[in-house]
Amino acid sequence: RPAQMSSSRALGVTAPTSASAPRAGLGWALAAIAVAGVLAGLGGMTLLLTDDDSVGGVAFALLALVIAWSFIGTGLYAWWRRPETRLGALMVAVGFSWVLNSLASTDVPGVFVTGVLLGNLWLVLLFQLLLTFPGGRLRTSRERLLAAGAWTSGVVLQVLGSQGLADQMLLDVAAG
Repeated sequence: RPAQMSSSRALGVTAPTSASAPRAGLGWALAAIAVAGVLAGLGGMTLLLTDDDSVGGVAFALLALVIAWSFIGTGLYAWWRRPETRLGALMVAVGFSWVLNSLASTDVPGVFVTGVLLGNLWLVLLFQLLLTFPGGRLRTSRERLLAAGAWTSGVVLQVLGSQGLADQMLLDVAAG
């Protein structure tokens, strides 16, 4: 049967070669990322709960926390199980970037501007995650073009379009 290819290999996913395939140091790194994820989620929830203009209140803050931790936790598990793919790392990145949305819920000018500028990052990363499924890599030029378009519209144009907001916030801070 060597001529037949398993379905997972045909899809570009390779299985670990042994039970100890995840590298020894990877476990510690993932544990550190998990701690950072817990702290980032709690920090983001705190920002949302202390925002006077928050629309959803406690329910929205809890939902945002669950979404962030779901992506981070599932991504860490996927990363640990299949470190050769990038899906786990992308899922973790989606979770952390989801927390960046909460930065726009503060009155601290620099933090607010950072939240606005990077507020769409989670969407771009999620799109790339869906494009790269199941192998974790962009395989065709069409996928690469779609990913480049997503990064351009979701991050580059967001930063360029928000330049006036950043300038105004800096002027407000300088005016005191």
